[in-house]
Amino acid sequence: MKTFVTLFCVLMIPLTLASNTQHRFKVYVHVYGDDNQAISTIESHLKRELRLLGDVDVVGRNDGWEFILGVAVMGVQFKDGRKSGSFAIGTYTANRLHALYYISRESYQIMQATWGGTVATAYFHDSDLPQFCIQHVNNFDKDRLESTRKFIKKEQR
Repeated sequence: MKTFVTLFCVLMIPLTLASNTQHRFKVYVHVYGDDNQAISTIESHLKRELRLLGDVDVVGRNDGWEFILGVAVMGVQFKDGRKSGSFAIGTYTANRLHALYYISRESYQIMQATWGGTVATAYFHDSDLPQFCIQHVNNFDKDRLESTRKFIKKEQR
């Protein structure tokens, strides 16, 4: 029994230490617009896809985020007012300006300035919103997080 406990501890301690030292990305997801159903769908799919990356924590506006994913959704209507089932979508992804650039900690919490932002627009049917979320998170991962992961890996060597 002692051998089992010893072996278990030897195998589990490095795993525990590795999970504590892995960098976790804090991402704030902000979805807004004029269609509550589309907002709900996009927000839940984006958050799920981000969590599936494994090293991302989805946080709130005041939780010290490092990156922002902003999505504006507007339902498209026909001239007579009927809903078309399609949405115009605007996206914004950016890095948050580090706290070192602020005079005080209070300014950092209030202003929440960003840099390196990317703005994009798209047009999707409501049945394609989950696919939009998958593509958007994949692009975010490739364009923003991959380079940071590589940098952190180099620094740890």
